[in-house]
Amino acid sequence: MKLAPIDFVIVGVYLTIVVGIGVFFARRASRSLADYFNAGRRMPWYLVGTSMVATTLAADTPLAITELVRQGGLAGAWYGWAMALGTITAAVFFARLWRRSGVLTDAELVELRYTGRPAAALRAVRALYLALPVNCLILGWVIFAMVRIIETIMGLPPEFVLPAVLALAVAYATVSGMWGVFATDAFQTVVKITGLVVLACFAVSRAGGLGALQALPEGTRSFTPSSESALLPFEIFLVYLGVQWWATRNADGGEYIGLKLFSARSVPDAQFGVVWYAVCEYVIKMWPIIITALASIVLYPALASDYEAFPRMIADHMPIGLRGLMVATMLAAFMSTVNTHLSWGASYLVNDLYKRFVNKDADEKHYVRMSRVAMVTIGTIAALVSLALHSVAETWKLLLALGSGQGLVVLMRWYWWRVNAWSEIAAMSSSAVITILCYFALPGDAHYALRLLLIVGGSTAVWVTVTFLTAPEPIEHLRAFHARVKPRGGAWGPVASKAARESAGRDLLAWLAGVAFVYGATFGVGMLLLGPRGGGVALLAGAAVAAVVMLRLLRRQEEEPA
Repeated sequence: MKLAPIDFVIVGVYLTIVVGIGVFFARRASRSLADYFNAGRRMPWYLVGTSMVATTLAADTPLAITELVRQGGLAGAWYGWAMALGTITAAVFFARLWRRSGVLTDAELVELRYTGRPAAALRAVRALYLALPVNCLILGWVIFAMVRIIETIMGLPPEFVLPAVLALAVAYATVSGMWGVFATDAFQTVVKITGLVVLACFAVSRAGGLGALQALPEGTRSFTPSSESALLPFEIFLVYLGVQWWATRNADGGEYIGLKLFSARSVPDAQFGVVWYAVCEYVIKMWPIIITALASIVLYPALASDYEAFPRMIADHMPIGLRGLMVATMLAAFMSTVNTHLSWGASYLVNDLYKRFVNKDADEKHYVRMSRVAMVTIGTIAALVSLALHSVAETWKLLLALGSGQGLVVLMRWYWWRVNAWSEIAAMSSSAVITILCYFALPGDAHYALRLLLIVGGSTAVWVTVTFLTAPEPIEHLRAFHARVKPRGGAWGPVASKAARESAGRDLLAWLAGVAFVYGATFGVGMLLLGPRGGGVALLAGAAVAAVVMLRLLRRQEEEPA
C-alpha cells in the first residue's frame, strides 16, 4: 500500500502534537519520582480510565483479537471478555485499597504488607520479574505486532521499521514521564477509537454490509462457543470464565493498571476511573475490531497467518487520506502502550531495586535520570525479544498461564491476615515450575483447561501449605496496614476490631451490578450490530439500570467509614 501526500500530512500532524505534549511536560515530570511515575497523584477519574484503555489498546490488540475471532468465531473474543469480571472486581474491591496505600509501585506494597528479609527479598524478586521477563515479553509482542502492521501497510523492511518506531516511543517516554503519558493518552485514545470505527465501516462495506456478516455460519456468529470449537471448546470456556479472570497475576488491579490507580487524585477517582476503563475496554474498543475481523473472514476466508488479516484490511480497503489516519491510529496504539510499559518497568528497577537496595540517599533528580536510563535498557531488551516471537495470541496465552497461580494469593493478602511474604514467594515459584511442566507434558490448546486447573490448584496447595508452616506477620504491623488501607470485611481475625470487620455484602451487590452493566452493554451493542436488535435494546436498557445501581453503591462506600 502506498501513502499519498495527504496521508503523510496526517501522520505528521499526529506526531507533532504528541511530541509537543511530551516537551511541554518534560520539566514537570523531572521534579521527583512521584511526578515522573505517578503524575503527582493529581489525575481525575476520566483521565485515569482513559489512560488505562490507551495502554491496553496496543498495536498487538487488533492483531490478537482478529486472530482469535478468525480461529474461533465471535466466541474467540471471550479471551478478552472474560477479563471484565476482574476489571469490575478491581473497581469495586481493590481500587480504593491501592489508592489508600500511597505506594509508588505495587512491588512497594510488599514491604507495607509484610516485614523482614522475606519481604525485602520478595519485593526485589517481584520487581525484577515484572520489570524484565514479563514486561519485556509484553513489549516484545507489541513491537512484533507494530512491525508487521507497518511492513504490511507501507511495505517497509522490519530492519528499518523496528529501530525507527521504537526510538520514537522510547525518546518520548523518557522525556515526558507519566504527566505526558496521561495527556497524550487522552488524545491518542480519540485517534485510535476513531480509526478503528472508520476501518470497521469500510470493512463492512467491502464485505457486503452487515447482512453479509449476519450470513456467516452460526458457529462463527455465536456469542458462546460450542463443544466442537477448535479454539475454545465449551468446557475450556467454562474453566476460563470461572477461573482465569481471578487467577491472573494482577487480579487485584496492580501492575501497569495499578500505576494509573496510584496517580488518581482521590479514592473515588480511582474507583470511577476503573469503571470508565471497563466501559471503554469492553463496550467501545472491542466491537470495531471484532466487526473488522468478521469482515475479514468474508473477504479473506483463508490466510497463511491469521494475524495478517487486520493490516491487510487497512492496506487493501482504506482510501487515500484515511490510510494516514490508520497509520496514526496504529502509531498511537503502539506509543501509548510502550510509554506506559517503559514507565512501569523503570519504576520497578529504580524505586524497588536501585533506590531500595543500591543508592538510598540520592536526590530526586538523580532517580529521575536513572529512570530514563532504565527505560532505554528495557526498550532495547524488548526489541531483541520481539525478534524471537512468531504469534501474538500464543504469546498472550503463555503469559496468562505463567501468572495463573499467583492470582488467589494477591487477592487474599488484602483480606486474610494470615498471608505472609513466604506465601507469595511460594505462589510465584510454584506457579512458574508447574506452568513449565504442564506445557511440556500437556502441549496444545486441547489441554488448556486442564493446564489451567493444575497450575492454579497446584500452586494454591503449595502456598497455603507454606502459609501455615511459617509464622504470621507481627500483629502491630498488620494493624497498621489494616488501618491504612481500610479493607471492608475479610478474615482479619485478631488484627481488626469487630466494627472494622463489617460485612462486604454491599460491595458484593455493587460487583454483581457492575458485571450486569458491563456484559449487558457489551452484548447489547453486539446484538444491535449482528442481531437480534430487539434483544440488544433490552440488554442496553438493563445495563443502564445496573450502572445506576453500581455507581450509587460505590458512592456510598466512601460516605461510610470502613
